[in-house]
Amino acid sequence: MALARPLGADRPGLASPPLFMVGAALAFTVMGACVKLASERYVAGEIVFYRSLVGLALLLAIGILATAGQWMMTLAYATGATLGVAALQYLGIVFGFGFGVWLFDDPVTTLSLAGMALIIGAGVTATLLHDRRSAPGATPNEA
Repeated sequence: MALARPLGADRPGLASPPLFMVGAALAFTVMGACVKLASERYVAGEIVFYRSLVGLALLLAIGILATAGQWMMTLAYATGATLGVAALQYLGIVFGFGFGVWLFDDPVTTLSLAGMALIIGAGVTATLLHDRRSAPGATPNEA
C-alpha cells in the first residue's frame, strides 16, 4: 500500500511547502483562535451557526460577483469595441499563467512562453490593423 504524498511532491519545480498550504494553515489557525475566543461568550451551536452563516455569505458573494462579471462581459461585447474586449479577455490567459508561476511555482516552459507571445502578438497586430483601417484618411471599402 502506497503512502500518500503531499500535493505537488512529484513536481520538482514546486516550492516546498506550496504557498496555498501555508495560507490554509494560517487561516485554520486564525479560525481556531477565533473559535476559542468566541467559546467564552457563546455556546457551540451558536459558533457553528455563525461560521456557517459566514461561509454562506462568502459563497453568495462569489456567485453574485461571477454573475456580474459575466453580465458585464456580455454587455461589453454587445455595446463596446469587440476587438478590444476580446484582446483584453485573452490577456486573462497570460495573467492566469503569471499568477500560477507566482503563487504555485508553475514551471515556465518554452512552449508556454511561445503561447503567451502568440496571444499578445495577435492582440497587438489585430489592434494595429484595425486602427490603420479606421484612420481618418481610410476609404469606406477599407474600414
